Amino acid sequence: MSRLLAAAFLALAGCSTGGGLATRALEIGPDAPIFVEITRVQGWFSNTSSPVELSVDVENISDFDVTIQRITVQSDGRSAFGIDAVSKPVNELISEHENFTLDVNTWGRQTRSLRPNEASEIVLFVRVLLTNGDSYTAGYSVRVESSGRFF
Repeated sequence: MSRLLAAAFLALAGCSTGGGLATRALEIGPDAPIFVEITRVQGWFSNTSSPVELSVDVENISDFDVTIQRITVQSDGRSAFGIDAVSKPVNELISEHENFTLDVNTWGRQTRSLRPNEASEIVLFVRVLLTNGDSYTAGYSVRVESSGRFF
């Protein structure tokens, strides 16, 4: 029986809707006052929990100030890779056309072997809750590069 040592390195130098290692999977919506990006992901996936670091950038694209109450990051739970969900209170006022970046530390792991023809990726969702009660969620597909198998 082969055993996958499940070593995978995840590195995201910069992501946007057009290219890079991550692609936007779900748009927030045309009337949203914010634009959300995962701008950095670093970590090592194995069959045991390992540290994963992410940076979430929130840009206020409106003509008024917004206040972020909380940012939550979680994986979709269906892919072979996952992270522990993390939710951080923020309470940060972002002036119009300004940015706010939150660094997030969590734990990630490979939860199972890849299925035949399954993409080597993790799907991450970022939820931003504003103090006015509005909530916006964006999804990202981040490619995970395999570093090898051991039998």
